[in-house]
Amino acid sequence: DGTSELRITANDDVNGTTGIRAINNGSDGTFVTAIGDVTGTAAHGVVVFDYRDGAVYVEVENVTGAYSGVRVRNYGYGVADIEVSGTVDGGTGDGIDVYQEGYSNVDVDIYAGAVVHGDTSAIRLTADNGSSLIIDNAGTLRNSSGLATDLVVTTSGGETDLENTSLMTGRVQFGSLADSLTNS
Repeated sequence: DGTSELRITANDDVNGTTGIRAINNGSDGTFVTAIGDVTGTAAHGVVVFDYRDGAVYVEVENVTGAYSGVRVRNYGYGVADIEVSGTVDGGTGDGIDVYQEGYSNVDVDIYAGAVVHGDTSAIRLTADNGSSLIIDNAGTLRNSSGLATDLVVTTSGGETDLENTSLMTGRVQFGSLADSLTNS
């Protein structure tokens, strides 16, 4: 609580029911950096709850979760920014699952060589107040099945801008706003 930021840095491997769990009730940002492998054996690989107005920044290499790889719930008005440079395995859920209640953007960057997948989808972004949902993929996005008929990205509640410069296998499902998908 208060005005302090919450900062978690995992330089080594992390194993647990939930790999990393961050809950911030303060007014400054939440920062999670995972350089080692993170495994959530019975829940999420990385889960972040931010209840105030600070931004959420999550930077990961390799994450495995039973229910989702990276799960963010941002109830404040700061941006949610997720960066992936390795493999995120969402288990039976989504590789990346973000809910943004405030009006700020959600930015997801999948870097070259990175892979994001889950049984439900690779990426699920939900905005409650029309936030911009931005996905830049230079890696690989796919459903765990690898089938083109299964869901790979799903967004709702905000205008989506999906820029794909690499490999994306599966169906894309947007909400009803002015969404865009660019393959280059």
